[in-house]
Amino acid sequence: MLTKKILDSEDVNTILFNASNFAMKNEWPVSIAIVDDAGFLLAFKRLDNAPLFSVNLAIEKAKSSALSKRDSKALEDLVTSGRTAFIGVGEIICIEGGVLIRDNSTIVGAIGVSGVSSHNDAAIALHGAEAWQLL
Repeated sequence: MLTKKILDSEDVNTILFNASNFAMKNEWPVSIAIVDDAGFLLAFKRLDNAPLFSVNLAIEKAKSSALSKRDSKALEDLVTSGRTAFIGVGEIICIEGGVLIRDNSTIVGAIGVSGVSSHNDAAIALHGAEAWQLL
């Protein structure tokens, strides 16, 4: 029988806590979304003064990472290197800020962040994902 690790509510809370604290420490008003490995929303948080557009964008970044099985920066790099066909691939969004959450080598979900520069969005997402992976 195959078994797989899933993100439980404690895991999700740890990831969200670490990501949001890192963003608040840097005074970055962002939205943060966490999805499971199939792209379904597990948690969402909009920090004070996060722009309205950041709500859906954070969710889509997380979902895109989970569904493509890669960080959204890799998708953005494909598009900027000329693989523009990825722009129209279903619900996939090719903007940095979505990061995979792994249990060893197994993808268990993704975190997406939006509201500041894409590079800083990704730093927040990575902070949340890595804090959980180090437990």
